[in-house]
Amino acid sequence: PKFVNSGDNTIKKYSTKLIFGAIDGSVRCLDTSENGVEMWNTTVPKQKPIFSGCCPMKVNGLDCIVVGTNGGNVSCIDTKCGELLWSFDAKSAILGTPAVLVDDEGNYSNEKKNNAIVVVTTTSGFVSLIDSSTGEEVASTAAKGYRLDGEIFSSPILDSTNRVAYVGCRDNHLYKIRISKRHE
Repeated sequence: PKFVNSGDNTIKKYSTKLIFGAIDGSVRCLDTSENGVEMWNTTVPKQKPIFSGCCPMKVNGLDCIVVGTNGGNVSCIDTKCGELLWSFDAKSAILGTPAVLVDDEGNYSNEKKNNAIVVVTTTSGFVSLIDSSTGEEVASTAAKGYRLDGEIFSSPILDSTNRVAYVGCRDNHLYKIRISKRHE
């Protein structure tokens, strides 16, 4: 779960929204100042269980979360109202929490469009880069014909300074994947 303040996408001590993915394939927002009153409930495509965490980010000035599902969808949801902004089909279960690539100053890193890049890992051993504004895949290991030698259950760890994603895999290896500025 993530605590989200209006106007800010970081965990805060005095946040009143608790946002989490559920086993029924929905993302829910509870108001913790009102004894857990549900503020919104959004069902994601394919309605499969959500085991990943919610990753906060900004999209076109909106506070959003991005979440992966056991059905292989990555969904972006507006935290204010629960509106589903986009969904991407990664075609394989996503158990790790998506991560957002930012630069040293905390700015988003898709230089072509000035949008964030969402990094997603799948249980089929692939890594995808998704444009945060459109939900379109801008690059993937699958497109390069490369699959890790095992399932990926872990969340990617990002080194934004060096534009690198570290991914743990069920083949007992830690992979270092370079993210080019041109997403080639």
